[in-house]
Amino acid sequence: MLRTRYILLLLFLVPLLVAGFFLEKRYGKPNQLHQSQQLRQLIQKGEFQDGDLIFHTSRSAQSKAIQLATKSAYSHCGIIYKTAGGYQVFEAVQPVSSTPLDKWVARGEGGHFVVKRLKNAKQVLTPSALARLKKEGGSLRARDTTCTLNGQMTKSTAQN
Repeated sequence: MLRTRYILLLLFLVPLLVAGFFLEKRYGKPNQLHQSQQLRQLIQKGEFQDGDLIFHTSRSAQSKAIQLATKSAYSHCGIIYKTAGGYQVFEAVQPVSSTPLDKWVARGEGGHFVVKRLKNAKQVLTPSALARLKKEGGSLRARDTTCTLNGQMTKSTAQN
């Protein structure tokens, strides 16, 4: 009788633990609310600048392969820039697009991200250089990121 109860308990608990693991991987840890508050504070303090590079570990299927190939803890990156609507991350997703910073951060594992800035950003990322960067990014917007095995684009759906 006691053995039957233990078996039933295990049959109940194991699926819950497995479901919890997959839900956490898919939707992140409960502390993401706290992390989104920290992100808002960083934005309010003006910690981000146009041209900053942002990195995180994606929860996509190819993330681990990218990490192994690059020997990096991170598998996805983008370029931060400010618009009238707030900060955006220009990224090579399917298709190439801009994503609001808070949504981009939330897609990463645990909401963790790292921002890097060029040491000589003030000299290199002049207003004209940033304008050229944004223009070039705009020409890539909506482009298909699907590649063949030899690394060539299979098709381009640029709408510019």
